[in-house]
Amino acid sequence: MENYNWKKAFAEFKKLKTPEEIWQPETMDLYNNTWEILLSERKSGKTTQLLLFGLVCFKLFGIRVEYIRQTEEMVAPKYTQDLYALINQLGYVNKIFPDFNTVVYKAKRWYLANIDEDGNTVQQSGNPVCVMNSLDHALDLKSSYVSLNGDLILFDEFLGRRYTRDEFVLLCHMIDTIRRFRLKTRVFLAANTISPYSTYFEEMGIKNEILKLKRGQTIHKVTPLGLPMQIQWIDTTIKASEKRRVGNNLFYGFGNSKLTSVVGGEGWDIANYPHLYEYTEDSKCLFRDIYFKLYDIYKCAEVRHDKRFGYFLYIRPYTSVPDDDTYIFTCEQPTKANEHFYQTPTNKLERFVMNCFRDKKVLYATNDDGRFIDEILTKLKKELYKI
Repeated sequence: MENYNWKKAFAEFKKLKTPEEIWQPETMDLYNNTWEILLSERKSGKTTQLLLFGLVCFKLFGIRVEYIRQTEEMVAPKYTQDLYALINQLGYVNKIFPDFNTVVYKAKRWYLANIDEDGNTVQQSGNPVCVMNSLDHALDLKSSYVSLNGDLILFDEFLGRRYTRDEFVLLCHMIDTIRRFRLKTRVFLAANTISPYSTYFEEMGIKNEILKLKRGQTIHKVTPLGLPMQIQWIDTTIKASEKRRVGNNLFYGFGNSKLTSVVGGEGWDIANYPHLYEYTEDSKCLFRDIYFKLYDIYKCAEVRHDKRFGYFLYIRPYTSVPDDDTYIFTCEQPTKANEHFYQTPTNKLERFVMNCFRDKKVLYATNDDGRFIDEILTKLKKELYKI
């Protein structure tokens, strides 16, 4: 595997003395991995630190950051104008480049610049330190875009709430367009811990690793074809200052699981879903041989009745493989006779299940169960049945 002198880059970065309580690039193993998957709660500093690391690499090796988001709108100036704001504010640019004191934006590109006291640009670098593009333009750029030194590819916030068709394929097209035939390129995927059921993890063949991943854990994996990657669930809470902990308690101390990525926590940042105890008092299970399947994971769907709430579905965990005489809904290609592609209803049972989603008659044992089902419905892109 071809490499830049990453050890030197990490050493130069360390001289900047960024706060210890945020994520540090030296935790990456760039010598042995071409892909780095970085997951964390918000405010871990991963995006800013990667951009700052990109400036160090620009100085040492002349390589730039290729910053990617899902859509063109996401790289519009109104959303990205502050991308380097903190780096500029804290004076890091001048510490790395004595002749420059800021990074400025111009037409999807970021340049080193020297701004005088009156706000005038005295000097600007000829080459950009960062270029921004979006996946929805990946195929348009394939034959025309040239990036001879774009060896740090950062796909930021890759765990979006929506996954467009073949989005991972578009990402690989984009990487291929940027990288061409260079072997020193490194790919960084950064996101908040939104969903462990993202299609990206399935497409990359790491869904099992992600489902087992714990906070603060780092996993190394080599795919069957030889792609080496490192997956980090960044844990900055250990080093978090007492001031931040106090602030979390004073401003976000609601005990709400949806705030996990804001304040930090053991689990994923999963929304709150309606639970059984919130809507029913004495419901009875009428039928329980219905299941939902995704990534070889199953959830049991019980048909229940309550005097106040009526007939509804109750989704709960299930740790075994259902029997052959059960009814399994899936958004994947069915592999057994009792598995059914969850889309257009063909019988009374399927119509009942879909009507439950339509009428919001679905309750959950845990929020993870709700996120699991939501992921299935999102993959099917059936707006009518979204929770």
